Amino acid sequence: GLVVYPHGGPHGNMGCEFFVGPSLLALDGHMVLLVNFRGSTGFGMRALESLLGKVGRQDVDDVKRAVDQVDELRPDAGRPTYACGGSHGGFLSLHLVGQFPDQFRAAAVRNPVTDMATMLGATDIPVP
Repeated sequence: GLVVYPHGGPHGNMGCEFFVGPSLLALDGHMVLLVNFRGSTGFGMRALESLLGKVGRQDVDDVKRAVDQVDELRPDAGRPTYACGGSHGGFLSLHLVGQFPDQFRAAAVRNPVTDMATMLGATDIPVP
């Protein structure tokens, strides 16, 4: 199957370096999709600022669009799609499974944001 692996942050990125988790998934026979959605670092301030006020919509849409594009080319059509991520990547993974249950079979997440109201009062991440 396909495992989509959005990065944490949200202002982080999936760079061109070795990642153990995705590599182990690939060794197990899964296709792995690493997504840099709008709001990721490395694309300039306009891209970073584009996510403000759109968290949970724009970023989810970007990851979903990437998965849909890969689905059109998949040699294993019909096999399951999973989501996996930590922090903001976990937040996105839960959104994907919750919003698109017919497409995503399951998610594996670590320390996702699941309660935005509590997060706003307890985070050390600057909120504009």
